[in-house]
Amino acid sequence: MRKLLLIPAALLLTTACTRAQTPAPWLLAFDGKSTNALVQDHRLPAFLRTHITTRKLPYWTDQPTAPATDAISFLHGPPDDVHAINHRYVTASACVAHDAVDCGLLWVDTQTGTTVFAASVFRVPPPIATNSAHLWLFTNIKLDPKALPPTLTSAIGTWSAHTNGDGSHTLITDITLVQPNGAQLRLSREEVHTWQPTATSPAGK
Repeated sequence: MRKLLLIPAALLLTTACTRAQTPAPWLLAFDGKSTNALVQDHRLPAFLRTHITTRKLPYWTDQPTAPATDAISFLHGPPDDVHAINHRYVTASACVAHDAVDCGLLWVDTQTGTTVFAASVFRVPPPIATNSAHLWLFTNIKLDPKALPPTLTSAIGTWSAHTNGDGSHTLITDITLVQPNGAQLRLSREEVHTWQPTATSPAGK
């Protein structure tokens, strides 16, 4: 009779967490290149599957979808350049192909493997402004909403300030942080440093 090999649940959890925070120095080689170049790299889908493990949620469409899979779609359209900050943090952003209103940002600490996928989802109908969106932040480690990584909030601030093709701005009206265990936290625009309208740059203008 064969003996069953029993592996402690704590060991399995530790192994899963380690995989979800594997360093990714290979991302640094894309600094200055188009996000399209990163999306076409065969290593990216596997990286996203292991670093964005949030369960399926109906955050983008009416049906639940997996953020790890969706990230490729959000980064596969009109691209921005990949940026490496301090030879450690990497950001890549783009919009959904043939959409241009739903956009994504990937932020990675290449030394620790800490990863955040930010998805800006257009609101229909827009509740406040002509162009408004809900920002979803998916992370592979538990983040303190009051102490988000400075390079992450800086990247979100720059990214969210981009203008649309018609010169208008998209106003992020709602922000949800989804922790690795699925817990959802509502954040303020001040906590995340998203672009906000001013007298000279009003929303939708």
